[in-house]
Amino acid sequence: MKKCIAVIEIASNELRLKIGEKGTERVKVLESISNPLALGRDTFHSGRISFESLEKAAAIINGYKNVAREYGAKNVIAVATTAVRESINKDFILDQLKVKTNLDLKVIDDTQEKIYINKMVIAQLSKEEMNSTLIAHLGSGNISIFVLKESKVIAGLNI
Repeated sequence: MKKCIAVIEIASNELRLKIGEKGTERVKVLESISNPLALGRDTFHSGRISFESLEKAAAIINGYKNVAREYGAKNVIAVATTAVRESINKDFILDQLKVKTNLDLKVIDDTQEKIYINKMVIAQLSKEEMNSTLIAHLGSGNISIFVLKESKVIAGLNI
């Protein structure tokens, strides 16, 4: 049996679950689910994530854990991005999600987030595209632009 892994991402406008198994050359996605939840609206308008949004997030995450268990995923990694990272009640949110889901949530910084996005995009490019490509990412809270030349990122900007 191949090793399955599940990743839960708590983003600004949705929660996502990806379940994959490692193949010989790349990870094969077995399942991809997303549920809308506007945590970013809370953070960007009031500075904090509401208790109601916290409860909804915990319910979605627990549902994702059940799906991951059905696939036999032993490892479930949970990461959060901008909405959690920038909320003034981040520590409370992380603590409550740990209590309600039994998952340790890792808040990734902006640089890590962009690295993951770029790796995902670059993995889809052909050899020819790797020679000269502009990658633009329009997020809920920012815009990033990266330039590839000869398979290397030669310039980047995050706004």
